[in-house]
Order: sequence, then C-alpha cells, then structure tokens
Amino acid sequence: MFVNVDNDEESLFIQPLDEIVDIIEHEQVNLEYQNNRPENPDETVHSNADQHPIQTIPIVDYAVNQGNNQIIISTVKHSPAPPKISILFESKQRINVQFSENDFDDDVFKFIRDYIAPNVIYHLYFENPDIYEKFSVVLQRMFKSDALKFKMCRTKLVDVTDKTDIKDIIRNYHESKSNHRGIEETHQRIKEKYFWPNLKKSIQTFINECEICQQCKYERHPIKIAMNLTPTASKPFEIVHIDTFTFEGSKFLTIIDSFSKYAQAYQITSLSGTEIADNLILFFSHHGIPTRIIADNGTEFKNTVVTELLSLHKIKLHFISPNHPDSNGVVERFHSTITEHLRLLNTEGFQKTPIKMKMLYAVLAYNHALHSVTKLKPIDIINGHITSNEPFDIKIDQLLLNDYTNSHKERTKLLYSKINSDLIQNKEKTLERINRDCDSSQES
Repeated sequence: MFVNVDNDEESLFIQPLDEIVDIIEHEQVNLEYQNNRPENPDETVHSNADQHPIQTIPIVDYAVNQGNNQIIISTVKHSPAPPKISILFESKQRINVQFSENDFDDDVFKFIRDYIAPNVIYHLYFENPDIYEKFSVVLQRMFKSDALKFKMCRTKLVDVTDKTDIKDIIRNYHESKSNHRGIEETHQRIKEKYFWPNLKKSIQTFINECEICQQCKYERHPIKIAMNLTPTASKPFEIVHIDTFTFEGSKFLTIIDSFSKYAQAYQITSLSGTEIADNLILFFSHHGIPTRIIADNGTEFKNTVVTELLSLHKIKLHFISPNHPDSNGVVERFHSTITEHLRLLNTEGFQKTPIKMKMLYAVLAYNHALHSVTKLKPIDIINGHITSNEPFDIKIDQLLLNDYTNSHKERTKLLYSKINSDLIQNKEKTLERINRDCDSSQES
C-alpha cells in the first residue's frame, strides 16, 4: 500500500503547524540559554520528559523487511540528503531518510509532516539504535500518539530480488562438504540474513527437487505402538542413549546425549563387553559420568563387564522394552541421519576414504547442524555458545554469549531450562501423535 500524505496532515499534530514551528524555534533558543547559563546546584530542573512520559514505539521481533511501509532512519553531521523512496517486490515501499544531528527535531517534524499519513502502519529501523529515544521524544512533544502507527524493528535483512541469486543462496546453505541440510535448518539459517517473499516455500521447492537428497533419503516409518512419557534430562550428559550401528560392514558404538542431542560414534571390532566398556570409559573421560543410560535389549549391553562398570559409577541402566522400541528414538533418529550423511559422502568423492574417517565427518556435520527439536546445534549447547565456527564454512565468525565471562553461568542456566521445556513439549506432542495414529490403526 502506497500512501498519499497530501490530505489530513493536520490530524497528526497536537497543535497547528505554525505554533509547532514557533515551539521548535523557541526550544532551540532555550537550549542555547541552558547550555550557557551558570550551574546552580540548588536549582531543581523539571524536564518536559518528567511531565510527559516518552511516547514508546512498539517493538516487534521480525525484520523491517516484512513491513509493507518501511522507514530506514539514519543521522548525519552534515545537511541530510532528501528522503529516497523505493519499491520492493512490487508491494513494499521503503523510505531511506537522514536526519541532521544539529537539526534533528526540525528534520523529524518536516519528514513526518511531508511523508507520513495518519493511521497507516509504518515499520521503522534505526541504523543507530541510540536515536530511538530521541525520536520518541519528538513524537511525544509534537504529534498525536493515536494518529501515528509506528512499529520499531531491531533487524534489517538483505533483500534478494534476483531469482538466480535466490537459487544460489539456497544452494550454498543447503549443500556443504559433508551433508545436505534439511528444509528447517536451511530456512533457519537463511532467514537470519536474507529476505524475499515466500522464502520458506522456495527453500522447500529447491530441496525437494535436489537429486542427491532424493537418492540418499533414509526411509522413516512411524511406530504404531502406544507409549508413555519417559524421564527428561535437565542438563547435558545427564541421560545418554547407547546402541550399535553397522555401515559397510563396520560396527560402531553410538552414544547420544538426550538433552543436547550431541553424539559420538566409536568404531569397534566386536560386540564384546570389554570393547563396549572401553569406549564408554572413553566417552566418560570427555563428557563426565551420566546418571542414567538407556539401551536396547542387545546382549552386548547385558554382559557382566558393562553392568559392573555402570554399577561402579552408580549409573542406572534402563533397557528398552521389546514392545516399545521407539523409546530409544533418539538413537534411531541419529542413525537415520548418519546413514544419510554417509551415503552423501559416498556420492561426493569419499568412496575410497576409510569408514572411520567418513564417520568422523558425518558426526561432525551432525553435531554442527541445527536439531529439529532444540532448534540449536548440539555442539553449541554443550559448549554454552550461541553459535560456533562452522566446520565447513570458514567465513562465518564465532559469536559467543554477551559478557561471556560474567554471565555464562546464568545464561547457561536459562538456556538449559528453555531446552528442557522444549524437550518435554516435543516429547508430549510426539507421543500424542503416535498414540493417536495407534488408535486409528486399531480402529481400522
């Protein structure tokens, strides 16, 4: 929607325009007087902000690019250039406007008078967030709060208008040296930097047409057995799942943290209790002692060596019921993902690479990928980072939590609490769906 501001402009202002102009001139003179007057510590100064609270602009959590009417605001020390109006994606209007630092109030007044229509929603983005409050003060003093429909956005993304560029961006984020990322992860990464209409739909179309993904896709079949809610971890490495995995004739012990979904795979030559126990100790030496281990009913986990090791460290061993194999779904999901990664590596020139090295690449890719449940990377959760260096994209910088040293503990506590809540909600939704499917299959 493109607005015409020629009519009804008086409805924006608290007072007639000529009176507001007088106010601006008077305040500029008064400001010079205040700056030059001698200080008097006994004098109490009552500011206009004390008498009238600042008119706040609602803050939204999406990028300014999504708004139909966008205003990008910056300040300059010299005389500002005229506002620049552009049309984006045939339906969005963007105004880039500069305000002079010396005549800020006057520039804001003139811009709103000339370009803003009453009762039309505008999304604002401040190139310098510090001027947000100053801008709000001008609104409070000169304009009717119910006539201006402003929303402030904290982020501005890169607009992509060329269809070829869109495909290149999706391809670069979808493909990496070790795996092809799924729709959700690719969408999550792209939407943090770029914008174009129907972004997710274009990602879905691209990935669904990817030949390699179609060739390597692992078939997943829903379990129709009714299930109950199992204990949920509250921090990393409190509960871990273990299983064995075979690929190209080679065996691996796989260990997955229930909380972060972080995983490791250790190549083994046999299913003997001694070899299983040795690799469990290796995992414990890196990540600590869990309180509970969940395993299937394989004999490799029921032997004396393994059970005595776990008893020595006071680790509870829980075996999955044969009637409820999906209780170890964390492992099954990891195995299916790793299978896809390994198949992909075989199509990308890794056929002659030793299986142990291919598994390392596959696990590395898995741990650095956004998980569908936590919406975070397993490696980041266990390290307490918001994001870490991409193992296959050296151009992406590492970003740590703000004030990491001082606030890491509190932020990690909040992060773990949020993840725990998400895990429980996801588990409940999954069980509800599975049990509903189970009931439907029994009725039919």
